[in-house]
Amino acid sequence: TDVVPHRADGYLFKDGVYQHGETLWPMIIAPNGGVMINAVDFAKWDIAVTSGKLLRPESVTQMTTPVRLNNSQTVGHGLGWFIDTFNGHTFGAHWGTTVTGHSSVIRRYTNDVTEDRALTERMRTALNAIAAGVDGPDVVAGFPAALPQPVRTRLAEALRSPGELTSLGEERLTERHFNLDPAVERFRWYRAGSASARRYLTVRLTAEGKVKGVLIEDE
Repeated sequence: TDVVPHRADGYLFKDGVYQHGETLWPMIIAPNGGVMINAVDFAKWDIAVTSGKLLRPESVTQMTTPVRLNNSQTVGHGLGWFIDTFNGHTFGAHWGTTVTGHSSVIRRYTNDVTEDRALTERMRTALNAIAAGVDGPDVVAGFPAALPQPVRTRLAEALRSPGELTSLGEERLTERHFNLDPAVERFRWYRAGSASARRYLTVRLTAEGKVKGVLIEDE
């Protein structure tokens, strides 16, 4: 029940004010609740589990293999993990919330993307042209000049950062994607910079593969 400075805690909105959640109340549905861990130690725990330091390799395989039913169909769930794919990456995940205001989620992705370095270098050239405010062969005409100067400046800074421009894959848009520009057909993602100064780029591409949008996000 102690309030620990700088510790994230669960809260409930009750009678018009926020109150601390009852950390141990969910003991009736144990082990849900009452477990506290910081993000770094959580990552160390996950690495220990998946590397076989805490579990046998066959147990890890069961955790990450979709269950096969008696009718031969599979379910996107392993032993304790939901199994799915996103943008070509396989991932396992689990999440949960409690009535005491706590919630958590873990997602583990595998690096299944095969990078096309020639394509990445073409995108680097296109992005450099956009940062300079000029058109290029892989850029929609007029787009660089229409992009606000602060955005072009941030893009130039990201591309100047030491380190590689690394492809994180791409995804074709469907009717379930939020997209206001019918000319954009797919997204492509890149990581720019070094481990100490990373930025992530979302590049919006037309059906012809030309850039018509770019979003820069700091890590």
